[in-house]
Order: sequence, then C-alpha cells, then structure tokens
Amino acid sequence: MPMDPMNRALTLSYTEPAAVWAEALPVGNGRLGAMVRGGLPVETIHLNEYTFWSGPGDTAVPRSPDGLLESVRDHVRAGRHADEGRELRATQGADAEAFQPVGDLELEFVGSPAGAEPYGRSLDLCDGDARGERTAAGHLLRQEVIAPAGHQVIAVRLETDDLVGVGVNLRLTTPQRRAEIRPE
Repeated sequence: MPMDPMNRALTLSYTEPAAVWAEALPVGNGRLGAMVRGGLPVETIHLNEYTFWSGPGDTAVPRSPDGLLESVRDHVRAGRHADEGRELRATQGADAEAFQPVGDLELEFVGSPAGAEPYGRSLDLCDGDARGERTAAGHLLRQEVIAPAGHQVIAVRLETDDLVGVGVNLRLTTPQRRAEIRPE
C-alpha cells in the first residue's frame, strides 16, 4: 500500500528481517504485546501479556544489612556496577519478580524460499501496526500485525497475489514450565 509522504517521518522502515529480539517491531495495546521479527520462511512473533510474570515468592521483607548504603555508594564511585547491583538485589527479596515471555508464535510459510527479494518491514508509529512485504517465488506476500486496544487481541493478517493462497503452518512455543496448583 502506498505510504502518505506526510507520515513517512512517523514510520520506521527496514530492508531485512530482525536478527535478534531487540531489532523486532513492537506492537501492543497496554495489556498484550508482541515483537514481530519479519522472517521468511519462518516468521517469529514473540508474545507477552501483562499478568504473565514470575512471582511473587516469599513476601517477607528482607532486612537491609548495616552499612549497605555506603557500600553501594563506594561501588558506584569505583565503577563496580555489577557488585552494586548484586548487593541491591540481595535486599529485594523474592517479591521482586519480573515479567515473563508467554511464548513465540511461529508462522512457517509453506513453499516459500528462505530468501525473498525485494523485502521490507515497517512500523507505523501513528497506528502501531507492524507490516511486512516481500516477493517470494514470484508472488507478493504482505503481513500486518496489529493489537487494537478496544478489542484486546493481537491479530495477524496475511495477503498474497498468488491465486493458490498462502500456506502456513502455525506453531506456539513457550519457555515456561507447566505448573499445577493442587489443593492441600
């Protein structure tokens, strides 16, 4: 789709897929989030949800050791940031937990070669949509990933000019282990 020249400054554009998570295009609505890599023949979309986190564990407040503040200041002045961080983390207790990834949605495009020319992916900063467009095996493939706040969903739209359509194998993977809560 042609881009409005006035919005060109509000669009991030790239000519190759993201090699690492930090290069992926973020979409989200405040509750759901995704990082879109833009790969071919396998597209990986990293998923997250705001209640998906690792804790709490033991909620007892740990006691700070005497002299902690001065010790941390000494580490900062000396540039020993790893030591300073280690000391501060020890005072946080088990309740200082972190968000966890829900998992990855992988879209394997059936019959698509690994290379695609030309290639483009973009993030529209006005509407938050991540788009990808590539030509593979002589056919155009467009992808759009959105996360509209009003609908609380992450949606993927695929479009091709191939009359046969788009063949996709879907796979959901997660680094999380299964947890069970059993009544006592």
